[in-house]
Amino acid sequence: MNPNNVYAGHSSEIVPTANLRVCRKERRVLTAYLGTCVGVILLDPVNQVSGLYHILLGRSNLQGHVSNELIYAESGLPLFVGEMLKNGADRENLQAVIAGGGFVGHATVNDFSLNIGGQTADHVHRFLEKEQISIIYSETGGYFNCSLTLNCFDQSFQVEPIGREFAELSVKPETLTKDEILHQIQRIKPIPQVALKIIDMINTEKASLKQIASEIRQEQVLAARVLNLCNSSFYSPGYPIDSIDRGIVLLGERRIMLLALSIITEMYFGHQSAGYSMVKGGMFIHAFQMAVTSEKIASMSGQVSRETAYTAGLLHDIGKVVLDQHMVKNQTYFYRNVYNGNKTLLEAEDELFGTTHVSTGKLLAESWHLPESLRDVIAYHHTPQLARHTPELTYIIYIADLIISRFQVGLEFDRISATPLTRALDVLGLGRDSLPEIIEFIPQNPEKFFQNSRESNS
Repeated sequence: MNPNNVYAGHSSEIVPTANLRVCRKERRVLTAYLGTCVGVILLDPVNQVSGLYHILLGRSNLQGHVSNELIYAESGLPLFVGEMLKNGADRENLQAVIAGGGFVGHATVNDFSLNIGGQTADHVHRFLEKEQISIIYSETGGYFNCSLTLNCFDQSFQVEPIGREFAELSVKPETLTKDEILHQIQRIKPIPQVALKIIDMINTEKASLKQIASEIRQEQVLAARVLNLCNSSFYSPGYPIDSIDRGIVLLGERRIMLLALSIITEMYFGHQSAGYSMVKGGMFIHAFQMAVTSEKIASMSGQVSRETAYTAGLLHDIGKVVLDQHMVKNQTYFYRNVYNGNKTLLEAEDELFGTTHVSTGKLLAESWHLPESLRDVIAYHHTPQLARHTPELTYIIYIADLIISRFQVGLEFDRISATPLTRALDVLGLGRDSLPEIIEFIPQNPEKFFQNSRESNS
């Protein structure tokens, strides 16, 4: 049942978190990238109906209305079965395949608060048992990411570790010299003055409606894209926003500043699918998810301003921009070293390049004259215990990065140690029971959000 290849001539589609796809017999391949999330395949071999569902959590911890029932196994699995039946499946023929549900980090089995994926897998097992749907294959738990793939044509499936395609050994790349790193930093386009002014306004918490509108209005392309985002389904207040001034009045000056900063950051991370990115635009999608999730953690903790956390989330990985070109040329060796060598990202970078994205990011942040608190985040978000300026902010970024690296895999390759997690939660005054609420807040499909903005300005 586990084929070693995917048939040629098939269309392929990645199924994002909190989404499902159901199809009849057709030349189509569905894939879900899983870390702590759980993927479920349902098959009806008699009527040739199959589907794949990518589950984020087992059940909702929020009170009241659930915005997306597909986030949770508890509410989404009945919908999945319903879609299968709608497409011609027979309940009595259904068979299931389960994968994913790994730990948040290298915790002991007794540390149940970190085994969120295991709890989700338990929900799935209980539902399938109750519905008398037989499980023909299950591979859950552990600490590593995997892909779950369904071939809709012949209903074959495969569960493979992410990174297998980079398993071949290649020649070890030469380390980078300090002069080469500095030269690469000089080649990177300087951050626009409007971005620096927005960051300063956020950092000093001093801004005026007139000043903000004036700064954004000077950049016509930026202003147009901000307006498009204001009118998108993500932010629209239900009224047309036809000017920056009106956007500021309806959404607030700080939200407008953050949207503008997001757009500026996007141009640095680019849209390629090589290097650090595993899909097109993976680095920026991760940055945007980090920004929104960090803002949520800051709100829950109350120790750092939400806007500062959002900004730090956007910029935390800016050092990868410096190394990305070198990463593209040596991608195979790097991925093998991290995947097979069981190294953290920083260990692999240092061994292969003689530097890390956090070190180069700190140099870039200094050249841009970013505030010291942001420099600390960029330099120490993998090792937050070393932060010197506003350590609470660095702990916020660390928690967001750890969670997203486990629940939103397949965007960019990263491996973060979970060792500082307990300390991070203590510093921020958060309990481990807060983790599911943070996870529920991770934005889904942000690339579609920004793609619509780009296309409307092309």
